[in-house]
Amino acid sequence: MATVAPVLQQRSRSLLICLALFQLSCQPDSVHRCQANPTAACITALGTRAEWSGFQFSDLDLRRKALASVVFSGSSFVRVRFSGSDLKWAKFERARLPRADLERADLSYAGLGGALLDGANLRQAALWGADLRTTSLRGADLRGATLAMALLEGADCSGANLAGADLRGATLGQARFQDAILDDAIWIDGRHCAAESRGACNYAAPAR
Repeated sequence: MATVAPVLQQRSRSLLICLALFQLSCQPDSVHRCQANPTAACITALGTRAEWSGFQFSDLDLRRKALASVVFSGSSFVRVRFSGSDLKWAKFERARLPRADLERADLSYAGLGGALLDGANLRQAALWGADLRTTSLRGADLRGATLAMALLEGADCSGANLAGADLRGATLGQARFQDAILDDAIWIDGRHCAAESRGACNYAAPAR
């Protein structure tokens, strides 16, 4: 295997292990590419608690993978699919995941503070207790998602679809819901939002 540049050694121990496991080589003219886009096989092989901060990922299929507690802080994702994956306690602080596919992913207690998730598919995702403070969720699809006990202070949910989402016990200080769809969502106090709730939860009339 070719010698890995010192800058690469400093960036991530995870990538060095991957290079060894899969006998990948980083030639001098391709070190940046090796560093920038590790393979799905590498990420899956290292599994939980691996460190992948500050990388650029593209065109990876990580559906239904066990990636609990993996650190992706500050990384950028383009056309990466996480649907159905176990991402409990994973770290995505300040990561960029526009239009990411996270449908049915388990992100319970994940750290997503300051992340960009505009247009992401989070349908029926588990975000129980997740840290979403100052996260951008503009236009995201959160239909049927579980956001109970999540931290949403300062989050931007403008234009997001939260129909049927569960927000019981979530904290919303300074969160923005302009034009958000909240039909049939369960609000932070446990009451149900009426159909046609837009930008705010209009409480449904109690059943007689």
